Amino acid sequence: MKITRVICAGGRTGFFFDDQKAIKAGAIADGATYQGTPQTPGFSAVRQAGEAISVLLVLENGEIGWGDCAAVQYSGAGGRDPLFLAEEFIPVIQEHVAPAFIGEEADRGRGYGAEAIRLILDYGFNTLNLHNIQLHLNGDNAQALACYKKVGFKEFGRRRESKFHSGRYVDQIYMDILDSEFLAQ
Repeated sequence: MKITRVICAGGRTGFFFDDQKAIKAGAIADGATYQGTPQTPGFSAVRQAGEAISVLLVLENGEIGWGDCAAVQYSGAGGRDPLFLAEEFIPVIQEHVAPAFIGEEADRGRGYGAEAIRLILDYGFNTLNLHNIQLHLNGDNAQALACYKKVGFKEFGRRRESKFHSGRYVDQIYMDILDSEFLAQ
């Protein structure tokens, strides 16, 4: 079954982006928001909704597989990393990642996931100049865990039985990779 199309849709996360630079400069807490002017590039407000991108893979038979990309809560903090804004990163996925998938078989275990992750890491480290990229996943997702380890991610933490998934509690595994580790491959 081949992938015929990659669709990206922007959405919201379950947290907010806070402009830490503006908060440190005196933005006033006002209930669930802050009053003040943003100080960090990319922010439109001192506190704004976190953003995510849903990536949908359309198959020949019309079925759709999907996954999500989201930033960690403090991306963009004080200019450390670029703020993850869906409208800015959807073109990156469409230009650099989607072409690697269209026309390919949608089978697991053929290296497509690892290749997509390498493309994303290459963009993050070589274009955006990031130093550290992190992720988290359900502890019962053995295939994803193996894939992330294959491209060089290392586990740095685990929250035991912290997420209810498919009728039971599962661990959340936290992993990261440094630019030096990726570039040494």
